[in-house]
Formats: sequence, structure tokens, C-alpha cells
Amino acid sequence: MTERSASSLKRDETSFSIGASCVERTPSGLQFRIDERCMPVPRTLKGSIKVTFEEVSPRAFALDRLGKHSWRPLAPRMRVDLAFDKPDLHWSGDGYLDMNYGSEPLEAAFSTWSWSRMHLSDRTRLLYDVTESDGRSHCVAVDVVDGEIVPYVPPGPEGIVGLPKGLWRMDRWTRSDPGVKPALVRALEDAPFYTRSLIDASIGGRRGLMVHESVDLRRFVSPVVQAMLPFRMPRLR
Repeated sequence: MTERSASSLKRDETSFSIGASCVERTPSGLQFRIDERCMPVPRTLKGSIKVTFEEVSPRAFALDRLGKHSWRPLAPRMRVDLAFDKPDLHWSGDGYLDMNYGSEPLEAAFSTWSWSRMHLSDRTRLLYDVTESDGRSHCVAVDVVDGEIVPYVPPGPEGIVGLPKGLWRMDRWTRSDPGVKPALVRALEDAPFYTRSLIDASIGGRRGLMVHESVDLRRFVSPVVQAMLPFRMPRLR
């Protein structure tokens, strides 16, 4: 999460480095090498992450009505192998990789969003709800099946259900099928403008564990949060 100057950046067709950390493209996926200092409690973070793509999706979706922001679920399902020396941490499991890109800052277009991903035996189910700065809402609901994008009908507005607030009292919610109340299984990240959680929910007739995130960009731009960011995201030359 460290922000660095342009002089710390190096890149070519197959690699991208910022400071001592880098990511390289391999024939099967990506290889990350991490060498950083954690904040706000200083400690070393050093190790590698190998991701192997099972499927790659070429399609991107517009998130706003003006088409200034896009979302691409690049690798909806992939293998993750993590090996860290500091801290001593090793594990393997399923993963997911997407990307957002646009022509202006996110806070210029959106006030909030709610996103979730559910890995099922035959597909990856994705749900992306955004609320634009003027209050208009937009929902993208797609399955990825063998690399193909298949839209599905999500629960309607009546299916929007609130989730428990976290330490910073930020609102978080998701959609759920009628009669099935989503449950918060574990809080993974709890920040003033961002939460990431593991929830048990039912979407479009399929039930399972979902990785869920909520973002509040109105909070992000507040002077208090902006003053706090350097303590978590230090800026180095």
C-alpha cells in the first residue's frame, strides 16, 4: 500500500516493479514478489505469490452511465500459492482477480458500491452494485462459466438486505433471495471507508460463501479520512 514516486517504477512487456516489489507475467499466470514495510505497525512483509489462471475473461463492463469507469473480471477463478518468509506464512487456495480502470478518480463518479463473488462448482457468480454521485444506481450481475460471461437476474430492490456494521460503523449491504437472510461469517477488513467480509448468502437460487466488499467514497474524500491515509499508505520518494 506504499505510494512511491515515478522514479521507483520500472516496467516492460512482461513485468512491473515498484520499489523492491514486482509482478511478472508467466505462461500460466502471474508471479508476485513482495518486499515492503507494513504500516501503521512497522514490520517486514516479504515473500512471493504465484497465481495460475484457470480461465481468463476478455470482457469489461461500464460501471457508470457516461462510460468513464469500467470493470473487468480478468481471472474469475484461479489457483493461488503463497509463500512468505516474513511473516512465516504458506498456503494454497482458490482466488479471483479483477481490475477497475477509468478516466477520472472513482470519487468523482460514485458515492458507494457493493460487490460480491461466489465460487460455485460450475461457475463464478459476480454481483456489482454501484450508486453514482447523483444517486442513480446500476447493477451488473454475471456468471463466468468456462470463460464465458452469462448474465443472470439478481434479486430486485426488495432483496437488498443490510449487514452488521463494523468498527467504523460503515453501512454494508448485499442482495439476497427472498426468505434467505445473509449472514456475516467473518470480517476480513474494516476501514473507515471500506469493508471486506465473508458472508453466507443466496443469490439467484444458488447459496454459498461469498467474498463481499463495501466502499463509501463519500467517506473517502472527507478531510478526516484523508488525514488518516498517510499512516496506512506512506508516501516514499
